[in-house]
Amino acid sequence: LPWTSRQASQPEPMPQPAMPMARVGAGLRAALRRARPEAQHGLADEAAVRPEAPLGDHAMAVATDRQQGAGARATFQTGYSADNITSTMESISGSHRLSRDQEISYSVTNERGNRSNALRLLPDSTTLNFADSTLLQASTFQFNYRWRNLRAKIAYMEETTALSDAPYSVQMRDIILGSTYDAKVSDKVSLILGINHADQLPWYYVNTTEPNLLATNTNNQRTSGRAILSCKPTDWLTGRIGMQGFYQRSTFSLRGTGEVFNLNGSRTAAMTDGAVFGELVLAGKPGRITGSYRVEDNDLAGNFAAPQLAYTKVFGPVNVKLLWGRSFKLPTVMNLNYGPMGAPLLSEYATTKEAELGVKLGKTASLTMNAYETRIKDPIVYVFDPTTLDGYRNGISTGTHGLDARFDWETKRTTVMAGFGANEPLSGAATPEGSMSD
Repeated sequence: LPWTSRQASQPEPMPQPAMPMARVGAGLRAALRRARPEAQHGLADEAAVRPEAPLGDHAMAVATDRQQGAGARATFQTGYSADNITSTMESISGSHRLSRDQEISYSVTNERGNRSNALRLLPDSTTLNFADSTLLQASTFQFNYRWRNLRAKIAYMEETTALSDAPYSVQMRDIILGSTYDAKVSDKVSLILGINHADQLPWYYVNTTEPNLLATNTNNQRTSGRAILSCKPTDWLTGRIGMQGFYQRSTFSLRGTGEVFNLNGSRTAAMTDGAVFGELVLAGKPGRITGSYRVEDNDLAGNFAAPQLAYTKVFGPVNVKLLWGRSFKLPTVMNLNYGPMGAPLLSEYATTKEAELGVKLGKTASLTMNAYETRIKDPIVYVFDPTTLDGYRNGISTGTHGLDARFDWETKRTTVMAGFGANEPLSGAATPEGSMSD
């Protein structure tokens, strides 16, 4: 996508239920009681430790009607590990064509249980059971409607998570309304316009009467818009330019508590953000070259840029891809509010290099191999210190590199897929959020 590369800062991605976890270490339980990682656009802290999801049983029922352009699916999935049931999820989704110009689609999911039953040995020789800190109840609903070139959507997501043995739960909720209009200006020019509004509870303490926790509850309202103009003057050249912006207002929910933002000494803090981007695609016999550049300005965090360059080529049964890109993650309002005293909180930058080679093995099989490296500079991490309590700071540069391989074999009635992946931290990389002192 032209906005940035894979680690990009997305001013408003589609939120999905996510569960924040504190860092693994001897001081974990104390940190969980005081942790308040701010959600990134309605999502939990991306630097959080996430235990591996268990393998689960999966059942699915599908009904379709090709003539009417309709289809529906119901799924049930559960998992079992460490002698206990893990999370169980049910979902129903479908789409129906009402007429030549109208169609609807929908999705409903419900998930409950433990995300993981894994046991971890902490540095002080005590055992941490992730089942104690991953209990959740999550529900989502989304409805989409299309009339000709106009699309509208409404989405609702709510997740309640119990954090270890802390005497409270945390709730995250998103309500999103949006619409998109696709206009074909001419045979070679098209225009996309979109607007969204979201009401969010990014990190909300519930099931507790502790006044200090309730006083820190906040709610966000965010309105965003975008415009993208695409042009294809020739068969070998395609260009896109666009702009995107949002306005966010964060407010402490309870009145009379005296809780104010450190940013401005007020009960409410606002953030305004604007971005422009451009993309060019050159396609011909030598291959396909894609270059893009995004510039973003945030009134609280500063100015940022994200370039990307990619090359792809098909040589008979062989395909090649090379990619280099730089992206950024903006600090949120709460990142900045609980940032280091007397020093700025910088945005984190990620630089990604990637190379891929694919080979078709006959008419039904293919083998793809991928090598990558991602290096993150100034990562935004959540920390807990007995003196300064909790907050956010920029960590030491970190990253990973690795290899992936995938084999696919597909016929009319059978599909077989197999994959292998291996990765390790970069030399000299550090993860300061991985351990904490007693």
